[in-house]
Amino acid sequence: MPVLKPATDFNDPTLTLAEQASLQGLLASWQDWQLSNQSVLTQAPSVIARLTGGSNHLTFKAISGDQTFALRINQPHRRALAMGLQQELTLLRLAGEHRLAPAIVFAKGDWLVTAFVEAPSWEAQLDHTIEPLARQLRALHKLEVTDTGFDLVEHCRGYFAQVGDPSDTQQQLHQQLLALTSATLARFPARCLCHNDLNPGNIMLAPKPLLIDWEYATSNHPTFDLATLFEWGQLSPTQEQRLLDTYQQTDQLEFTNVECLKAFRLIVRYVEWLWLLQPEEQPEEQPVEQPEGPNLEHTNDEALICQQRLEQQLKP
Repeated sequence: MPVLKPATDFNDPTLTLAEQASLQGLLASWQDWQLSNQSVLTQAPSVIARLTGGSNHLTFKAISGDQTFALRINQPHRRALAMGLQQELTLLRLAGEHRLAPAIVFAKGDWLVTAFVEAPSWEAQLDHTIEPLARQLRALHKLEVTDTGFDLVEHCRGYFAQVGDPSDTQQQLHQQLLALTSATLARFPARCLCHNDLNPGNIMLAPKPLLIDWEYATSNHPTFDLATLFEWGQLSPTQEQRLLDTYQQTDQLEFTNVECLKAFRLIVRYVEWLWLLQPEEQPEEQPVEQPEGPNLEHTNDEALICQQRLEQQLKP
């Protein structure tokens, strides 16, 4: 059987036949790509690179003339821990309308095309973009949307239920952190639309920062986003304070106080640990060619390191 190739010179031997065919189909749909209900292309696009990041999908960079796009092919077997696809697209479209995320150009089934955002590296641009980033995050948290019904405590409980044969130590740690999460939510009640995955790879530090990868977006506590940014962004204490000062504006927000932030930084790492403990879902079809080199997926070692960090932080 011949290998299906996308309608482009781009070739990635790690793609399965189904993934290659899906990419070819997405590229062939180019005449339906629209921005603000207007056709945006006059010639077929070509893929020029595969992008990193996004564990639930394949992403590519494509060009057509002087326009650049981000192409995404959803991988349903990887979305078990994410929110529903329709919810993601609804919230992404809303965020795009408010210039908090790249605009959707095309969406159909497992295909998504958005405008591509060119942005400098996190390390090079962060200090110059802290205040704009804080304003964008506050704008996100102030969007008026119907509550999605997401329950962080039940979400964590569901994550742990998927762990096969947890040890007594893991059981004890989970119960301790679950209780902490419940108590923190009760003590500092707040709720809004959250991105829920604000690692540097999902923040495009353009002059007006944009957020990508909305698979986990849902109603949640706003401090979860702030704590995620602080835990993964490697901000200095001074940078963290600048971001908080701008985020709060003139408001006195209880959920940005020291105790709440400290608790949520632990909760963010707790959710990371639960994610690392999840069994890896495998696609039915294997790649056409297996690449050489180390496996880049998370390992039990990472889960153990995360667990040890949590245990250390919980010590009196």
